[in-house]
Amino acid sequence: METVVIIDAGASSWCCGYHESEGPDVTMPGVRFTDHAAWASQLAAAFEQLEVDPSEVSVLLSEPPGVSAADREHAAKTLFHEHRVLALNIAASPIQALYHFDKTALVVDCAGDGASVYAVYDGFALLEGAAIAPLTDLADAILRTVALVDTSLRGALLSQVALTLTLSITLILTRTRTRSRTCRRCSSWER
Repeated sequence: METVVIIDAGASSWCCGYHESEGPDVTMPGVRFTDHAAWASQLAAAFEQLEVDPSEVSVLLSEPPGVSAADREHAAKTLFHEHRVLALNIAASPIQALYHFDKTALVVDCAGDGASVYAVYDGFALLEGAAIAPLTDLADAILRTVALVDTSLRGALLSQVALTLTLSITLILTRTRTRSRTCRRCSSWER
């Protein structure tokens, strides 16, 4: 079976590990995608701490929203040309937050002193409705995001809200019940 390394490359922290692990094997300080030299150095350190030869693994890279095409291309070139990984899948973190849950929700990703709010409908991030705000303005950011999506989608989005925290907890809030699950970011991922 092919070995897959998961790298959740957040701005506030990086969580790295093997897909079959119960949680991240390595947690590191965050590095922004826009700082190419620091990002490449952090990537090399992640592979070293995982004690893995990158040329023998495939990589699932979680990218934070707002990464430019040039920064995504740099990440891919670094992984393929410098580390010679076998395969690469780059996935948006709002969609990964819903991986083990329903495919439609409002995703609220809180990190540091700010939050990003994304509408995800049927597995697709509706990025035109995304809002980034300080935690003090979180309610307004949620309302702005919901207001920007088609009215026919609002009920489905508001019926389930996924709150992801860098503190490594994900809460799925619904109108009828609250489920608590472990977050893919810095705590645990399931197969």
